[in-house]
Amino acid sequence: MMIKSITVLVLFFISVVIGTDVPTQVHIALAGSDKEGNPSTVAISWNTVNRTLTSTVKYGLKSAAVSRSYTSQSTGKCSSYYETFNHHVVLDTLLPSTTYYYVVGDDRAGWSSEFSFKSAPLSSEVRGNFTFAVFSDLGLVNGVPTSNYVKSISDDIVLVLHGGDVGYADDSFLHAGCVTSFCYEQTFDNYMITNEPWTSKIPYMVAPGNH
Repeated sequence: MMIKSITVLVLFFISVVIGTDVPTQVHIALAGSDKEGNPSTVAISWNTVNRTLTSTVKYGLKSAAVSRSYTSQSTGKCSSYYETFNHHVVLDTLLPSTTYYYVVGDDRAGWSSEFSFKSAPLSSEVRGNFTFAVFSDLGLVNGVPTSNYVKSISDDIVLVLHGGDVGYADDSFLHAGCVTSFCYEQTFDNYMITNEPWTSKIPYMVAPGNH
């Protein structure tokens, strides 16, 4: 009876730990080009509460709901950021203008839900036929209309360029609930979670801002 009780407690503890390591803030970016200058792959990044044993992306040309598995796998690195951990994985060379399905995470800590993205076209294919979104100074507070608009056009654009001042986490102390507590990381985390519906499917390219 004692052994059974201990086993139940251990399993409960593991389930709690696994639950806190489910990936969030999934976003992709262009990462590298071939010798002709064509974008050839993407980097996929996400965040977990705790450090995980691996930082892994499983991906393929078919959804796991159809194929029951993914044909490719890439691993990357994990680094701490204040209270949580960021993960970055660069995929192998991709086919141009091709839809890929993917999940991110770790076998032990857990996996994200499935996302998809379309790889970049060849440079010769985008001349006069290239639609992208450009903006700057987008934060969590007062940024919902812009975020919703980008989400609404996400099937019609191939790139998002954010020209600086991402998330406005550094002024979080000016907003309700953060006057007496440190909300910097929480604010930025919530910004990335809010925008995950489009950052997970469109290359999200950012530039430094002045704050």
